[in-house]
Amino acid sequence: MGRIPGTAMSWDPQLFARHLKTRRFGRQLRYFTEIDSTNRWLTVHWSEFTLNGAVAVAEHQISGRGRFTREWDDVPGKSLLFSVSIVSSREENRAGFHQMLPAISLAKALRNRLGDEYEIRLKWPNDVLLNDRKLAGILAERFTAGNTTVTIVGVGINVNADLRELSESARAFGTTLFAETGTITPREPLLADIINEWEPLYDSLRDGDTDSIRKTWLELGPPIGTAITRMERGAEISGTFDGIGTCGQLLLRDQNGVVHEFFSGDILH
Repeated sequence: MGRIPGTAMSWDPQLFARHLKTRRFGRQLRYFTEIDSTNRWLTVHWSEFTLNGAVAVAEHQISGRGRFTREWDDVPGKSLLFSVSIVSSREENRAGFHQMLPAISLAKALRNRLGDEYEIRLKWPNDVLLNDRKLAGILAERFTAGNTTVTIVGVGINVNADLRELSESARAFGTTLFAETGTITPREPLLADIINEWEPLYDSLRDGDTDSIRKTWLELGPPIGTAITRMERGAEISGTFDGIGTCGQLLLRDQNGVVHEFFSGDILH
């Protein structure tokens, strides 16, 4: 587990283990200095793990992806790049919520770390904003294997990079923890904090308690009535945020008072 040339950081599995408090999630972890995609790797190797919530973490992804096949650029050794495999029966699968759980988990972990000094918000369906700029992106992918549904959730977080190290497109709307706080954040405890928040949220989802998850998301998301625009494939509709539906869908109220439900798309606040 050596260093990547030109970076000041490397992965410390003992430090991660000391902060992990879960029963299953994160207890089985594979580390890579460089990989094409942690999501792709877990899609192939998920069945090799005996515990739910197995993690693949990498210093650098050559072919990192975001939603709608967009590229996700990272700064090697200064980002937190990982994927988690969630295995459930088809009856337990609640796809719309799986991508919300890591966003909630990261937001709660950051609030515990940073307090009220920084504004931490969620943007539907799964972006985490720090001081109104994108800090993290999440991509959930599903497939079935027999009677099992496998969800691979990939997370990319800009942690210790300077803004000048980000790509031009990432700088336009994004930020890093270091840029906002001026402090280097050890990535191992941060990942453990996220996983510690994630496991009980997943247990609630598995048990069918989607109401508590929706409530938590709404506490971290934009206030009801916030002006938003939903865009997808050249079409857009504007209105106000009206909440999250029972399946995790976005509720948008248009100027005529009609509430529209959306399961995908980009949202502008």
